[in-house]
Amino acid sequence: MKPVVNRFLTTPTAQEQGYNKVGGRLILVAGPPGAGKTTYVREHRKENDLVWDYDDILGVVAGGLWSFDIHRTMLGMRAAYIEAAKQYPHTCWLIAMAATRAERDELSSNVVLLAVDAETCIARTATRGDGVNWPVIIRRWWESYTY
Repeated sequence: MKPVVNRFLTTPTAQEQGYNKVGGRLILVAGPPGAGKTTYVREHRKENDLVWDYDDILGVVAGGLWSFDIHRTMLGMRAAYIEAAKQYPHTCWLIAMAATRAERDELSSNVVLLAVDAETCIARTATRGDGVNWPVIIRRWWESYTY
């Protein structure tokens, strides 16, 4: 799977970003549901890399339930992860939908954007069987998407 956007080569050095001198960095993998974000990270992560995957963590800490209160708590946890990543000597991956350029820029200067078309994402999520209305979420992602 090839990323649509990969800004690895044009970003400041890890030290300029406030990361430690050992070389840790935060890589955001963004895209709509069903784009293959988790698969991309699984195929590219190395030993000792850390991964923040909202969906996986939501399943562990809230049993997969979602509410605005849980969401706010998850965002606070994500912010703590991003801050901790600055001191971690290996790569930290952050998986998020992040449809807008502003949202992606706020999360990380190292971005892999998997802008997979809506119909492909809808087909991929059709077999999840989790009761979530993925087509609506995917179409909303594309409605708010900015490059």
